[in-house]
Amino acid sequence: MSVMMDKRLIMNVSLFFLVIAFLGFIFATTTINSPVLHGNYTTTLNFTATTDIALPLNMTIYYNATGGAAGTDSSLLLTIVNTSASQTVFTNATIDISSLTDLSTYNFSAYADNGTDQEFSVSAANITIDNTAPNVTLLSIPVSSGEYRNSIVLNVTVNDVLVGMGSVFFNVTNSTGSQNATYIASSNGIYWNATLNTSGFPDGTYNITVWANDSLNNLNNSIVASAVIFDNTDPVVTLTSSSYTSTSLTVTIGIVDAGSTSCTASRSGASISGTTLTESSLSCGNTYSYVVTCTDGAGNSGASSSTSFSTSSCGGGSVDDVWGRSYSISYVDILSGTSRSLGEDERAKFVFNGASHHVAVKSISSDVVSIEIASFPVQHDYVVGDERKFDLDEDGFYDLQVRLDVISGSIATVFMKIINEEIPEGESGFGGDVEDVVVEGDVVDGEDVVDGEDVVDELEGDGWAWIWGTVLAIAIIVAVVYFVVPMVKKKK
Repeated sequence: MSVMMDKRLIMNVSLFFLVIAFLGFIFATTTINSPVLHGNYTTTLNFTATTDIALPLNMTIYYNATGGAAGTDSSLLLTIVNTSASQTVFTNATIDISSLTDLSTYNFSAYADNGTDQEFSVSAANITIDNTAPNVTLLSIPVSSGEYRNSIVLNVTVNDVLVGMGSVFFNVTNSTGSQNATYIASSNGIYWNATLNTSGFPDGTYNITVWANDSLNNLNNSIVASAVIFDNTDPVVTLTSSSYTSTSLTVTIGIVDAGSTSCTASRSGASISGTTLTESSLSCGNTYSYVVTCTDGAGNSGASSSTSFSTSSCGGGSVDDVWGRSYSISYVDILSGTSRSLGEDERAKFVFNGASHHVAVKSISSDVVSIEIASFPVQHDYVVGDERKFDLDEDGFYDLQVRLDVISGSIATVFMKIINEEIPEGESGFGGDVEDVVVEGDVVDGEDVVDGEDVVDELEGDGWAWIWGTVLAIAIIVAVVYFVVPMVKKKK
């Protein structure tokens, strides 16, 4: 009786476990946790599946691009082998899906196998593969090699045919490639824009790149405006003499600017090519003033100061043994004031009160010009802007004004004008501010001053000693004559 009950108990327990095993198989589940239903993915796929099948050996992933469940007759994507006998979670975070057709929709299934039993998951449906970067269309962005100032609007259209946009920004780098700024674009539908203030950058050359990411971080950075010039500074313009004849002038235009410029001249007869101004059909021995205005590609404008240049004297001047060239100036011209461009050893001659005089350039350096006034003669060193006055006939009135206006290479532009101004007390009348000025014919330290020497100096030091010595000698002679000679006559 006891043995029969033991056998019956054993059979019941065995049957119970068989039923449990059968039910465990029937109700065992395999589930795909990633990718998720209707998800969007790019480049790689993070695959995760769980199963409660007993002692699974591996998990196989199938995919179907034609619709419906992905079964064993579908395409094999990957098999993940277990790492332990009791493993229930199978994961591979770096499944390469670049071979799958871009912009297509797939269904994925997981197939769990323990060698005896197999279990399919419910398909993860409508998984979208998107490896395509957004499409960027250029609407308004600085053109390559363009020049800009103040604020400019950066505007592009960006669209992604599948998953939608993530972000758009504009990256600004300088000519060496160093990043200077990033502007995040705001959107209105497919239109993205940002405002860039160029005045916040040093003048120079920059590149502007559009960076567009979709929601899967597919990046398009192929749109670039290169060598864009930011320029918020007016051109600096200067004028210097290049060459001249009795009827024409050639002037060099100096321009400092970050970009390209175009220039115009204040005189209608002048023409400009590049950085050279020329004007012909002019009158000999006349002075002409020019203002040149230059505008750069960004719209900034700058003008030179009014600068005067002179044609050669009429007749072209004459050459003699002393002077390289001499030019004659009419009394009418010098009375109203006239400028002459003179090289070294060149002079401008004129007549005043029946006497011949000249203003001559003796030497020219980068910043100093030695000018001689004759018929004294007297010589002074001038820098640009220096002005001196001279009494030509020693009547106590200044008769001639001489000013250095321009030094241009080996040419000095000298302004001269007949005047009539009373000489203030203490001034020499020879262009100096001292009472005693040495001119040709005087004697300094026992030597005659001759034409061509520096003859404008104060008498000081040993010069004053010589004067006092002379005065003392005269006083002694007077004393001898006054006292000694009468005494000698009395003795006789």
